[in-house]
Amino acid sequence: MSYFADRPPTPAYWPVASFNPAAHTHFMHLPKCAGTSVQLIAQNAFDLGSIITPDDQMQYCPPAKFEFLARKLPHSKFSCGHIGSGIFALFTPPSNVFTWLRDPVDAAISISLFIRQQFLLKIKDPHYPDDSYNGWVAKTVSNLGLHEALLQILQSGRHNESTSFEVSRPLSNLLTKIPKNRSTDSISTAIKTLHECFLIGLVEEQKKSLEMLSRFLPIRCPAGTFHVHKTRDRPENFAPLTASQREVIRDLLAAEYEIYNEGVQLWRELYAALEKEGWFRVEPLECAYAAITRLHNSCTTSGCWRADQAVFAEGLHDIDFLPGQATEEKRVWQWTAPGRRAAIRLPIPPCQNSRVALTISEVTPLPQIHSLRISADGKAVGLRYREKNQQGYSFEFILHAHEARGFGVDIELIAENILRPGGIETRELGVALNEISWEPF
Repeated sequence: MSYFADRPPTPAYWPVASFNPAAHTHFMHLPKCAGTSVQLIAQNAFDLGSIITPDDQMQYCPPAKFEFLARKLPHSKFSCGHIGSGIFALFTPPSNVFTWLRDPVDAAISISLFIRQQFLLKIKDPHYPDDSYNGWVAKTVSNLGLHEALLQILQSGRHNESTSFEVSRPLSNLLTKIPKNRSTDSISTAIKTLHECFLIGLVEEQKKSLEMLSRFLPIRCPAGTFHVHKTRDRPENFAPLTASQREVIRDLLAAEYEIYNEGVQLWRELYAALEKEGWFRVEPLECAYAAITRLHNSCTTSGCWRADQAVFAEGLHDIDFLPGQATEEKRVWQWTAPGRRAAIRLPIPPCQNSRVALTISEVTPLPQIHSLRISADGKAVGLRYREKNQQGYSFEFILHAHEARGFGVDIELIAENILRPGGIETRELGVALNEISWEPF
């Protein structure tokens, strides 16, 4: 009998909140805890129309606007953001909330570097508002070594926490945040929030944590490293912390470690529960089949997948669309990135000869178009350019009937990467995919 035949929504011996398949799912994104990477993997399991996102783009949504959208879209299925524990009060029944944690010293380092990078990029924009604290952090990080910079930032925070809350409390900053208020008992409130999540992931155990998440959501765990938002331009005077220096910084973050250690212990208990259930012994193809059939009922002789639809995929970036368009008219594309490879499994019958068409958005730079290569179920296929139309660049290839294990056909897109065009983004992208369609040939 299949492992999935009588599987309950939540495993036995689960030490935190249960998972409700009918409820909204929310990823509580903590700063510099691999949140963007996890979000992009998780949101593949949902259609764009069921994701809470601002009307203009898939980007950071301020808490007040998020609360407005959540109340406007009570039947949405997924959301993500720097929204604190107030998320539990926004939906009925309460959301399935999960989060990702990171060692507080590493998080503080990453936040400090990120503040510097963003400040130096944004300061070039004359419309960017003056931020004296971020400017001070940027100069401190630029002018001092890593240990000295962190000491100054964190010691300043001990005397004036309101100006350095993000760095001095990288975890409890959001785990204790309630709309328009912060709990005075931040440690116990943050720990309570962890217990109200249905899953806690760890950056230090990224692969295993994603495998745990795939028990609940039909996601495809990346075969390799998936890191989409690297902090660039590290100062030349930054040497790694020594063991003794790390211990000094750790002492300054002692309260954060109370929360983090509780999260690590919960992670171990969650992993043990899934291990006892047998989740990690299930064949990968069986896991993939179960996930894909949640997204597609069966293979179809002809069909079309669009970038605004759920998909069993890895290596995809943001869902983007032209701002100002009505939802039903949006021209949507999904970038491939990071790395050179993205893979999408679609309900194409492998037993038939199919003509497969791809449309790549015109926002893709031409060098990326020229670098594009395709393989199907692990075999390279010849890609033919058809035309440039209103939707973008149209290509096609012939998929010959073949034997395949599992469900459907795996389409792999390989392209060189570039930095994201425009703005202050530092994320690398491949090609912008509009849709993939197929028909018998």
